[in-house]
Amino acid sequence: VCGTSSMAMESPPSSSRRPPPSCSGTSSSHSHSTRLGSQEDLALSGLLRLRETSNRRSSYGYGHPLLRQACGSASSAASSAPSSLLRKSIEHAAEAIMVGSQPAAYCPFSPEPRSTIAADFSPDGKWVASTHGDHTVKITCCHTGKGVTVLQGHRRTPWVVRFHPKDSTTLASGSLDQEVRLWNLPSGTCTATLPLGRPIASLAFHAQGKVLAVASGHKLFIWRYEEPAGSDAAKPVIVLKTRRSLRAVQFHPHGAPLLLTAEVNDPDVQRDMPWTPATTNAAPAAAAAAAAAAAAA
Repeated sequence: VCGTSSMAMESPPSSSRRPPPSCSGTSSSHSHSTRLGSQEDLALSGLLRLRETSNRRSSYGYGHPLLRQACGSASSAASSAPSSLLRKSIEHAAEAIMVGSQPAAYCPFSPEPRSTIAADFSPDGKWVASTHGDHTVKITCCHTGKGVTVLQGHRRTPWVVRFHPKDSTTLASGSLDQEVRLWNLPSGTCTATLPLGRPIASLAFHAQGKVLAVASGHKLFIWRYEEPAGSDAAKPVIVLKTRRSLRAVQFHPHGAPLLLTAEVNDPDVQRDMPWTPATTNAAPAAAAAAAAAAAAA
């Protein structure tokens, strides 16, 4: 894992690139179109840097001065095209400029881990969390590429890490040690743990950040981690059981009542389980279990 893209976004354009001349007048000659392209390069590259480093992307939409400058510097032939096509063309050009002109570098870790498994950006774009084969979660500053803190406590390799969608000081990690841990930043303290008995394959915060979905073995859990520890509301609830091991879980990004899961493909299983309603309410399941026990007695 590296914060190279963010470090590159902070670096100025290479000195080998042509200096930006004035783009007044009309572009009729080859030399002027070359200078015009250089001016657009700078404007579009700056726009993309702002877009990718801001947690308020709507502030850097099509009305941003850099984009207006890029659009205004286009030739009359290009500017006569439909605005939607022009905007898409500018975005594609900005992506190409960013990828083609920015260097990449590895972020230094000390001590250097054997491997990097998973990574996730904080919602404010300042930090990136990464999991490693030395059983740690490392937090790196996106602007400097330097380590901020190391989260220690897992007994085996953390397989997944996720930031809270609205709070950059909260993140969750799931490990092969069959445990989910919640962490606080920048202190690096573990605020809660959830042992589940099977390795943790995937985690997902709801868009509002109130609950955490955990894929572990053949079960999908919903954990209301903000509830008081030890209370019934804080106990994880099984909302889905599958015949095959779960590998991924994801909430809808806008909070719609949709939850996506992915499973291992088992060629020996010819038919999936029938559709069944899932619920986060444990009361019906508990009542059914009590009734079954009474009947057996």
